Amino acid sequence: MQRLTRITAVVVVGAVVYVATGVAAPRQSPQNDLIAYDVQPDNKDFIDLYTVRPDGVGTRRLSRTPGESETSPSWSPDHSLLAYATTLRKAVWVMRPDGSGKRRLATGGGNVAEFTPDGRVAFVSGASVVAVDIATRRQSLLRDLPFSPESLAFSRDGRTLYAAGSGMPLYRVDLTSRARPQRIRTPLPTALEVDVSPTGDAIAYLTAGRSFESRRVYVARPDGSGARRLPGDAGAYGVAFSPDGSHVAIVRADDRIAVVPMAGGDVRLIEARSVSGEIDW
Repeated sequence: MQRLTRITAVVVVGAVVYVATGVAAPRQSPQNDLIAYDVQPDNKDFIDLYTVRPDGVGTRRLSRTPGESETSPSWSPDHSLLAYATTLRKAVWVMRPDGSGKRRLATGGGNVAEFTPDGRVAFVSGASVVAVDIATRRQSLLRDLPFSPESLAFSRDGRTLYAAGSGMPLYRVDLTSRARPQRIRTPLPTALEVDVSPTGDAIAYLTAGRSFESRRVYVARPDGSGARRLPGDAGAYGVAFSPDGSHVAIVRADDRIAVVPMAGGDVRLIEARSVSGEIDW
């Protein structure tokens, strides 16, 4: 996921908890402070999209399609559009941040939608990563892969693709050549989600072992070196950088979003409900 990489939740307005892990208070991003996430209402088998500010207020429901799940939200580089995937119709869409102007861009995709740095929307079809132009809907193949990823993120210059998913390691793919994907060493064998900092100097990923309790969130250099675990990652579902790269948002199984400052300091917890896992900021 890039910006920052998407929850099943209805965030309780104004319910914010601070967990002391340092001295400095978290800084707010000066850009579009909207966290987009997917929500699975209690006892329902469909997923909707929501946004909320990082302080836990301003919750807005963006989608409500009976019998359909909207998931994998991804902000455009200028944050003027939100891309997402529909799981029943296997399509990729965009809409405005207020939920208006929904447009279908392509069909035949899976459960992944991710904006590229040049403003196209990437999705996964089988084991191929395809990008669709928003204006023309013209599709172009980015790369055929030997696996089918469930999470995508692009380097700032668009030359490198990071791919992750259930049961697979974290991979780094050079889009300028036909070189084989490079496996990035992670503390645990599986990488479920990945995002790239907007500053281009870090990646964040959710890694796991065999049990749900083993899930951990790490940040590292783009080549995977220097990995360090972030606080507030208990029961993590998803991860995304803030628009300025100063914070990482972590969706958690206890129905909270942890907002973690990269430079250290207090972890801010946004109370949520029915968190699903996909998040972007």
